[in-house]
Amino acid sequence: MAIDKRIPIYRFVVGEDDEAGVTAVALVDNPAIEMNWQAFAASKISFDFDDTLSTLRGQELAQQLIDKGAIIYVISARQDVQGMLKTAKDLGIPESRLFATGSNKAKIEKVKSLGITKHYDNNADVIKELGSIGSKFVMDKITCSNCGHTWMVADGGEDPYKCNMCGMENQFIVELKQIDQKMSKFSSNKEKKIISGALMVADLPIYRKDEQGEYYGLFTAEDIYNIRNKFFKNNNTKSVNEMHDPNKMVEGVYMIESFIIDSKRGINAPDGLKLTDGSWFGSYKVDNEDIWNYFIKSGEFKGFSVEGVFKTTKIDAKPLSIIKQAIDIIKQIED
Repeated sequence: MAIDKRIPIYRFVVGEDDEAGVTAVALVDNPAIEMNWQAFAASKISFDFDDTLSTLRGQELAQQLIDKGAIIYVISARQDVQGMLKTAKDLGIPESRLFATGSNKAKIEKVKSLGITKHYDNNADVIKELGSIGSKFVMDKITCSNCGHTWMVADGGEDPYKCNMCGMENQFIVELKQIDQKMSKFSSNKEKKIISGALMVADLPIYRKDEQGEYYGLFTAEDIYNIRNKFFKNNNTKSVNEMHDPNKMVEGVYMIESFIIDSKRGINAPDGLKLTDGSWFGSYKVDNEDIWNYFIKSGEFKGFSVEGVFKTTKIDAKPLSIIKQAIDIIKQIED
């Protein structure tokens, strides 16, 4: 985002006792803060290393998930990460997402603390402790009944039973797959249908153009704090619409999580997301199947956009330093 120094900057002011504030949150295709939903757009998936990501099939599965936009972690009971570095580098997984926990117990705790949505592991005890998060990584040797080619397969891959030599899918394996689908309806429908992301970013200039002309508007940490408080006081957690259209209010979408970034209190942005202190982060549960399937899962809607009534005051004092500060904030977010 580039800042045009010729365009004025206004602060949207929200006091504790006035009527200004956010009245609704819209689901939009192009968020003004230029930040899409995080949790939906990038699932956090982890792999054990030995006999899981160390295998060719494990690496193929990880690559498939990366191609779909997942954020991959490696969480192992090893004592150090040295032996995992090359494989991770080949897959483009940064060292910051490699964890050698030293024990299976610590590995389980790390998976939970990172908010992982699925963890692949060959250890049955680990999978049992993780419950629905865990996915057993099993390697089986398959021999094609048509050409005799053999290969290893694991749970979770795409077309793992289709021979990559002759293209034939073995019939007895197809039957097993059909049985598995009937026996595991819960796991095949375990989408949590939760969208998470930044609602407001403190001190971030947002380009606006209306009857007043062109300008940037920003919310300070103080204003966002007041907005958040009023939002809950006025019971607006279910006030959701499509594309800021008041005639398209959305049923079955409601807030389940809200917090303001405050590094001094240890309240930080989710992993991989850079937000300034005072920014507002939230999550919504989507029970509306049409909204989920046709607008969110399809990618038509990508993020949040708040709406409401705000007072404005022009930032006149030391305008160049204000603009420089705004540019620095944008650089911090984009780095």
